[in-house]
Amino acid sequence: MDYSVTYEDGFLIREIGSIATKADVAITELIANAHDAGASEVKIIFPEEKGSIITVEDDGLGLTEAQFENRWLKLRYDRRKHQGAFVEIPEDNKLSQKRLAFGRNGVGRHAGLCFDDTYVVETWRDSFKNSYELELTSGKQPIKVKEHNKDPSTGHGTRIKVIANRNLMPIDELKEIISARFLFNPEFKVYINGKLITLSEHPGIVKETEINPVGNIKIKLTLVDSSTVSRTAGQHGVAFWLGGRLLGNPSWSINGEQVLDGRRSFAKRYTLIAQSDDLFDYIEADWSGFKSDFSALSLITNEISTFVKACYLELSKSEIENAKRYVIDTHKADIKEATNKSDPRL
Repeated sequence: MDYSVTYEDGFLIREIGSIATKADVAITELIANAHDAGASEVKIIFPEEKGSIITVEDDGLGLTEAQFENRWLKLRYDRRKHQGAFVEIPEDNKLSQKRLAFGRNGVGRHAGLCFDDTYVVETWRDSFKNSYELELTSGKQPIKVKEHNKDPSTGHGTRIKVIANRNLMPIDELKEIISARFLFNPEFKVYINGKLITLSEHPGIVKETEINPVGNIKIKLTLVDSSTVSRTAGQHGVAFWLGGRLLGNPSWSINGEQVLDGRRSFAKRYTLIAQSDDLFDYIEADWSGFKSDFSALSLITNEISTFVKACYLELSKSEIENAKRYVIDTHKADIKEATNKSDPRL
């Protein structure tokens, strides 16, 4: 008897985790795909009402028919193994910066399933545009191509289209989250509903250093006074930026280990940006955080904690001195008068 592996209903939804249930995570993944395709810009249409169409379009390389089959339709596609660590840039995009790819394991490309059980991919490259309608299924395969069309075309790029039947979120909230998840890069522009999203520039840099906690792992630490650019405390804490993308959410706790008491005024004012290109192998597939078996994370946390506490002590002393000078300058006349009264010789 011949046996074959089959897939349960909803297998792929469970496989891609929060990408299939959270709109901000899904859109982030589609933006990351555009980044990894060498795009200079990505344009997103995100509706307010169910039943409307979400589109995510970029001017990246696009895919040929063979590439779509070998990459898009291959579950857990190993991007680094097949394409290398760096992004291939279209010649006419004329980008000056070399990019490290965000993608690792090929799950983010199916982010359209967050909003419906079917989605459309239109991708053009090498004088042809291939259009695919993909549908969530079960049995012999977890997803299938329902329809494919091929037509002559010019240029390069990719467009994802999906009907917004579930998991919508407020547009203003989406814009705020997207702006916080990518470092400012003038060569990679993101538009939502026709408006350019300004990616975080963090003007209030207070102190910088570089640590080498273990092996070849190097991390640049930058303490930022975020009181003028963040509207919520959710933007404060340790923010890991890997290749220019935010990992998870900023927090003063790293995988359960506390770096600083989040109730302190210092913690509510400052953000520590930890930038590295050496940690990609230790993160979860949906960029929600570090893997639980990342043993070196405790060493990293300890060094970050040491730096933060040193900054806290230094800034606290400075603030006390500034407060003293302010009080003296403000009440200089009163102090002089009180001194004169206490010493009749003056």
